[in-house]
Amino acid sequence: MVREEAMAARRAELQLLQHLEEEEESKGKRKRGRVELRRIEDRTSRQVRFSKRRTGLFKKAYELSVLCDAQVALIVFSPAGRLYEFASSTSSVEEIFGRYWDLANTINDLNIEARDSTVDCNIQGNGSRCGRDEHDPDKQLGGNSNRRSGSYQE
Repeated sequence: MVREEAMAARRAELQLLQHLEEEEESKGKRKRGRVELRRIEDRTSRQVRFSKRRTGLFKKAYELSVLCDAQVALIVFSPAGRLYEFASSTSSVEEIFGRYWDLANTINDLNIEARDSTVDCNIQGNGSRCGRDEHDPDKQLGGNSNRRSGSYQE
């Protein structure tokens, strides 16, 4: 008997919650969730959304830099052309982007060297292999690859 009363009370509570949710939806309040990704036509709404999203993005960049001791640089241009930037406390935007460009150029050079050595290898004879490791990209970059075959393992 007590169990039936408890179940009846729970059903009534669920019905009340559903009714309250329906009222909120009918009043125009929306739940948080996925936003349809398309341009916001209303200029004021677009500016408000940009400002809030920018703040959240900068907060995430700061948290990543502090929690993970990562060097983070973030540059955002507003629709009006204003510049907003963030850099980790231990460095500047210029320093981090300079490091990025140095790395990008190094990777570019490695790709050129790999392509050239592959051509040299293929010229040796009708498709014969030359026995060097330039065909294996992991061995080109020093041998120890962090990639694992198969599924993820701890």
